[in-house]
Amino acid sequence: MQEFEYDIRTKEENGKEWVFDPIRKRYFVLTPEEWVRQHVLYYLVHFLGYPPALLAVERSWNKSKKRFDILVHASTTGAPVMIVECKRQSERLSQVTLNQIGRYNMTLEVPYLVVTNWEKWMVVRVDRGAGKFEFLDELPRYEDL
Repeated sequence: MQEFEYDIRTKEENGKEWVFDPIRKRYFVLTPEEWVRQHVLYYLVHFLGYPPALLAVERSWNKSKKRFDILVHASTTGAPVMIVECKRQSERLSQVTLNQIGRYNMTLEVPYLVVTNWEKWMVVRVDRGAGKFEFLDELPRYEDL
């Protein structure tokens, strides 16, 4: 992952550090996972051309108690095209983490799955019709989804 200057708004309140999420348009406690999530959002928007209006953050779906970290929607249909699961930097990515996002995808059926702790990335393109998946070396630009 390339290094970059990350322009975020933070504040200190009640002895805690808070970060402004430009997608959800409010402040959240800056936990290790939130740190990763905000960096991923910044990278998607400012380096890979993902439109902020087509990103959803920390929402549940189909009345489920499960929540995705980031969901990317297609500009033409509004259908979900990518799920991103963010883990704190100290968490090791494994088959267990990939299985978690795979379970989410049983319902959402998106073509791209991403798991990251910012240090490492697992990017998978899913071809449901062929019943195949492929690990990618990098995140696709939005225009290439």
